[in-house]
Amino acid sequence: MKYVLAFLGIISFQLSNAQGLLPNGYDTSKRVHDLQLEGSAFIGSTGIRNEIMDRFIFGGEITESMKDRSLSSKATSYRMGAGTHVELTYRNEQAALFGNDKWGYLIKAGADYLGAIRTNKSIFGMLLKGNASYLGESISLNGTQFNFIGFQKIGFGLIHKKTHANIGLNYYNISDFAQGKISSGYLTNAPNADSISLATKGNFQYSNASFFTKGFGFGMDGALYLQINEEGHSPAILQLKVSNLGFACVSQKVQHADLDIDLHFKGFNFQELLSDQSALRDKDLLLDTIGVQTSTKTSYVMLPALIEIGKIVDQMNSKRLQAFYGVRFYPTLANLPLIYGGAEYRIGKHLHLGAHASYGGFTQFSGGMYLHYEGSKFNAGIGSENIVGMIYQKGFGQSVQCKLNLRL
Repeated sequence: MKYVLAFLGIISFQLSNAQGLLPNGYDTSKRVHDLQLEGSAFIGSTGIRNEIMDRFIFGGEITESMKDRSLSSKATSYRMGAGTHVELTYRNEQAALFGNDKWGYLIKAGADYLGAIRTNKSIFGMLLKGNASYLGESISLNGTQFNFIGFQKIGFGLIHKKTHANIGLNYYNISDFAQGKISSGYLTNAPNADSISLATKGNFQYSNASFFTKGFGFGMDGALYLQINEEGHSPAILQLKVSNLGFACVSQKVQHADLDIDLHFKGFNFQELLSDQSALRDKDLLLDTIGVQTSTKTSYVMLPALIEIGKIVDQMNSKRLQAFYGVRFYPTLANLPLIYGGAEYRIGKHLHLGAHASYGGFTQFSGGMYLHYEGSKFNAGIGSENIVGMIYQKGFGQSVQCKLNLRL
């Protein structure tokens, strides 16, 4: 998988558990014609190891020892996320926007595909090993949740020349959408395996339209920088950053399914169902019988906003070693806030090497590294926020990020 992730990251020239190479840098030089291209691909989990995820995606035999290793995780709540991101941004801080010398502008275009799921260890165990290992047990379905969205965006924003703070408005095309949640429920296997009981309440939504455009949305990106001065120390730069904060309307053939199921299955029930061909032919009747109400209507949803606050590296500071730390999270997805901290070392005039550790997001503990070249007209960086997963099949996820910056 690491070769596919590397390929996706390189050709799309950034997301992992957030957008941007760790750390985000603060550069006070004036950007007259600045063009930045960034991209990433990632997959991460709290309990599912890479050796399992590889075979889910690309096929191959999943051995019993692989299953046992993933199920040996101490995590009881399993989270998993995956995504790709690409974005091109043009900045001009020389222009006097609307005749005002305080403001420059930026134009951006990008695409994101992001999915997340949260479940528990027992459900994952049943998917891997079947129900034979859970006979006589009642498995909770409470809180099971998934989200998937694909969108493309184009935006225009303002840049405050003195502070380099920026804010922009984006238009979003929604190309893919699905989400669902089980609010309460359980699945019980009889001790002698002759019956299964299922009781659950929840809802699912997805668009099965063949059109590329399934909806639209509006949102904002922005960044604010604060300089904290301490006597006897270099100023610290704090950043508050928001991406894709907004709403979307998904209107093309959005199927809604409201679940209120209370069923008890025995072997003969399945035989009776198979013999009743009229029930099988009438899908709506079948769904209504088992407690699933379906409808087609518009969905209004929040975009997968990213919020981040932390100390960042000051690229204009002459110190060779700088620390960075912070927290970031997606409030609408099945993940935990990601807490991170690390340091960047300036190897020479142009080369920077960084390393960090983090906890949360779609994984648990992970460590990353990056290498960044900074020239007068050309900047480039490559890194991973899960370096162990990139080289170790028994790790919990993989990540690759790339960034290219040209000052024309």
